[in-house]
Amino acid sequence: MQNSEQKKKLLTTGDIAAHCEVSYETVANWIKGGKLKSHQTPGGHRRIRMEDFIDYLSVHDMPPLNAPADPNQRRILVVDDEPGILKLITPVPSSAKRCPTRCALPATVLRPASRS
Repeated sequence: MQNSEQKKKLLTTGDIAAHCEVSYETVANWIKGGKLKSHQTPGGHRRIRMEDFIDYLSVHDMPPLNAPADPNQRRILVVDDEPGILKLITPVPSSAKRCPTRCALPATVLRPASRS
């Protein structure tokens, strides 16, 4: 059985498709054409080693891969229509390292029409 460090180094066709902004079928064609190395799981899914994908990106002059987000890391999305509340809730940068926070402030806040 693989340890968690080894699992992090494996990518799915969906991961690669998202980075390259193509469909997973395109990634499957790269694999079938021998352009991208992969292996198949017992269930028939393709997995690509991180090192092989980085090599592929380099050879094909594509944008480098940023470190993938840790799926186990907790993240916070704060959504409110009052900038003061967002400022109050959003943690200071030192605490954001433990739990990244994003704020969403609607460009236009739709309010129910007042009844006269």
